[in-house]
Amino acid sequence: MLCNFSAGVDTVSFLNLQPITEPKDAPPIPSGNLLYRFIDWLSSKKPPGPPDGWPPFYRVIESGSWHNNYPGETRIQLDYSRLVSFYDTALFPSLQESRTDNERWDHRLEDIRSEDILVLNKRLGEILSSQAWGLPGNVFDWRTLLSTVADRYADRLEMLHYILNSTYPDSGKNLYNVARVAQGHVGGMLTPYMLLDAVPPHSLEGTSANHSWASPVFKHCATTHTQYLSKVASRMKLTYSELLLLGAVKGVEREICRVLVGIWAEGVEQGLSETNPNFRPSRKHDLMQEMAGRWKTEIEGLMAWLDWSHWVKCRPACGFEETCYLPTWPFFIPPRNSPHHLEWLSRDFGTIPEGDDWRRPKPRCIRRIEPFGVTSS
Repeated sequence: MLCNFSAGVDTVSFLNLQPITEPKDAPPIPSGNLLYRFIDWLSSKKPPGPPDGWPPFYRVIESGSWHNNYPGETRIQLDYSRLVSFYDTALFPSLQESRTDNERWDHRLEDIRSEDILVLNKRLGEILSSQAWGLPGNVFDWRTLLSTVADRYADRLEMLHYILNSTYPDSGKNLYNVARVAQGHVGGMLTPYMLLDAVPPHSLEGTSANHSWASPVFKHCATTHTQYLSKVASRMKLTYSELLLLGAVKGVEREICRVLVGIWAEGVEQGLSETNPNFRPSRKHDLMQEMAGRWKTEIEGLMAWLDWSHWVKCRPACGFEETCYLPTWPFFIPPRNSPHHLEWLSRDFGTIPEGDDWRRPKPRCIRRIEPFGVTSS
């Protein structure tokens, strides 16, 4: 954080740029601030086209979108070795209860207890102290590790969800083929961890409940990216923040692999794998329907638990002349005649009912060439 612009910062240039054209029909606002005049114009009505001031404001959205995907804004380097997370239940246990049964949209800090605030201030003091601030952080590339895990699974989990959803609501589809394709897709995800001797016994009596024969596959799947780091953690002298990140990665991969290996092993036992001829495929409709439905529920639960930003996208995808945008302040606010306009102006979302688009922003397509505007929601 730069607190003193006279320390270590040199002026490159001061430019007197041309002003942005003000909306011709914008109502007068005492402040004279163009941004707020533009916002008031947007919220007052639904005109046939945007004002003259729209293009420059769209360029703000456009420039922000350049950093939507990995590696993000590279001019800002996060120091993962000094991370503080309010999801750290060891430091902030009072916040855990208020999050129970609440989506991440509704996670707030207002329920934090005074003793946890003291812990926060102490932790920040330790991190920002002159002694600690001068010390270099570890050289381990946490950003790459986190991205590697997400990249490995995000698209393929979404595809698996799509495959399993193809059985609904049309019960006339060939459930056996859907289950076979889903099992094959999961098998592809687990290929790097399938040991040659990880095969089910000829008799599954006493083993089919927990798929114990597949435990080596699970072990390698869940630890491949972290086992070396776990081994050398003490030697590398990982900070508290880095140990927190390591634990998070291990927990995420463990849960992903638990679900995937369970689906794959059950599919093998039901004869859906072409690589294991010991089991004849079951084509019983009721069995396939129950199994595919259970797999669908497990994948949906996993994706909801992960809640990755990879899956926040416009559906259907935007056209070539459009870009997908998640509404954020100050653009695309509730219209003036909306009952939530005043709440939006005061930034008080506590009174907005569940299901409201402004409490749960939904990605929407906006045009990136003239005429600008929202094209879908």
